[in-house]
Amino acid sequence: MARAGGADREAGRLVIGRPMISRRGALALGFAAAAASPVRAQTPLRIVSVGSSLTEIVYALGAENLLAGVDSTSLFPAAARALPQVGYMRALSAEGVLALKPTLIMATTAAGPAATLDQLRSTGIEVLVLPDHYDYDSVIGKIAAVGKVTGKTAEAEAMIVLVTRQTVEAMGGIEAILDQPALRRTPAGRNGKVLQFDTLLLLGFGPRTPQAATELAAALHPEIARAR
Repeated sequence: MARAGGADREAGRLVIGRPMISRRGALALGFAAAAASPVRAQTPLRIVSVGSSLTEIVYALGAENLLAGVDSTSLFPAAARALPQVGYMRALSAEGVLALKPTLIMATTAAGPAATLDQLRSTGIEVLVLPDHYDYDSVIGKIAAVGKVTGKTAEAEAMIVLVTRQTVEAMGGIEAILDQPALRRTPAGRNGKVLQFDTLLLLGFGPRTPQAATELAAALHPEIARAR
């Protein structure tokens, strides 16, 4: 789970999203979603994936048919090794990438050199660079962004729920999380009052935002909901 200090507290309850994302993670997710949202021409997607984590996510979402090539660190799943290679992620060659005729180059902040990425952008090809921090929030942000650009949003949401569940279980469950000193001292921690929400609903700021506000308000203040 994300950092314990990032939990929201209101009316004596601890609000935990699925997943719970820190402020930095929320900003990273918003940045990734915004970067992934431009309207593309109606041409088939040809994605060059630079970064093993991104390639693995593409396969896990069932969007591998969109891959035109990968970098040399993309070794899992094994099928990725059969795709055209563009070399090591930190030593990319613009010519090698352009030879695959991509319509989208998807990389993490670990990719480079920067001059090569700038050269690729100058050709008019979209280059989507996702934050690659070594934390839970980064994983969730990458899954959401890859799901958006590949048209696999529903699959990405399901994967996020699964990853979150596995992470919670690995940490010993909700009880173990609430037992952390930072949370144990809060009213929510002392009373064991936990609300779980889909973070994509809470932080997506899309057409479901009114629904998110209504559901959160009703959960935090049930007396208001009953009065309606």
